[in-house]
Amino acid sequence: MVISNKVHKRAVRRNRLRRQLHEALRRELPQQACCEAPGPWLLISLKPGSADWELDRLLGECRHLLGKAGLTS
Repeated sequence: MVISNKVHKRAVRRNRLRRQLHEALRRELPQQACCEAPGPWLLISLKPGSADWELDRLLGECRHLLGKAGLTS
């Protein structure tokens, strides 16, 4: 997961966002069995200023888009 300087200038804040999103995606996406083909690749691009959003709002938007893409139930 890559978060641009445009999202937030401070590396500490970008790293916290990266860790929070990574953990949320790990919980949301279904686990693939080791024998099956690997899951899809995802590209998540945050808009500048999204670091200022409440975490619940950001994760809710992420859940909504994953559902819309058919990756979650």
